Amino acid sequence: MAPTWPASPVRAELLLKLPRELRDGIYDHVLKQSGEVPLKASYLDGIPPLFWKDATLLAEALQNFYAVNTFVLSLETDAFKGLAKPWGPYPEAKTHIRHLVITCGERYSIKSAAEYEETAWCSHDRRRWSQLLELPNLRSLTVNLQKMHETSLFTMDFGPILYALRESRPGINITFNISFDEKLQSVFDDPWWSQFNHSPQPVNQQFAAFNAPPDRYKEMGFIDISELVAAPSEEDYRYVAEFLPRKKMPAVPRAAEGLMSETAANRRVLGKYYVVKEPGLLRVLMEDQYRVYLKCEKEREARA
Repeated sequence: MAPTWPASPVRAELLLKLPRELRDGIYDHVLKQSGEVPLKASYLDGIPPLFWKDATLLAEALQNFYAVNTFVLSLETDAFKGLAKPWGPYPEAKTHIRHLVITCGERYSIKSAAEYEETAWCSHDRRRWSQLLELPNLRSLTVNLQKMHETSLFTMDFGPILYALRESRPGINITFNISFDEKLQSVFDDPWWSQFNHSPQPVNQQFAAFNAPPDRYKEMGFIDISELVAAPSEEDYRYVAEFLPRKKMPAVPRAAEGLMSETAANRRVLGKYYVVKEPGLLRVLMEDQYRVYLKCEKEREARA
């Protein structure tokens, strides 16, 4: 529901007589929204008419509106049209964003880390993440990613950006959540099920664990896997050096087969085991790629 404001006129100049610190306290109290704010939404309803009467008040109100609220940004833009301008009706105010939630789907590439950084650094898949580096005041970032591929979690597009954010914004809180719902929903909706919807028995051995699914897919939601994309520990390095010296990631189980027959609650418990087989190796590989990223960035700057 849109907020309502007093209909009687209020004198903006009275508010301007207050010290900026007091005005900021008023802004924080008045402009704080109860939920997350889509970045592409119109903010006319979120800012009282009083603040529109004076250019100074409006500029301060917008700054505080962006600073005190949590915004939601979808990274699923059209790759063939380039990056849309997703920062709302006042893109110049994005520098004040402190709290951001992004939604996205998993990408995939067969390139090595070096090949990716040399050839895909300016691709749509990378640029949709690198634009987060344009937020100098970002304090908390929540990533809600849909796992789309039957492979280990693909991190080449976003991994170096998470590292760069941690390095350039000490203390930033990054939460990384993952869900298999879109992947499993597509399996659930497959017409293949219709051939035995009324049969109590599975039709072949490949899907022996499956009976005909219920009428409606029950979403598992998101699970927190932040520890999987954290910086590697010394123990991670020792483990990889001893047991995985070639740094080859073992295959993960197929989520479509292993999770489809589970309840939503069980998917939340088991989901992380379908993200990556060796968490320590994933963290080491992400650190390795960040070094390649820094090297390539330095070379590009030298050529510029």
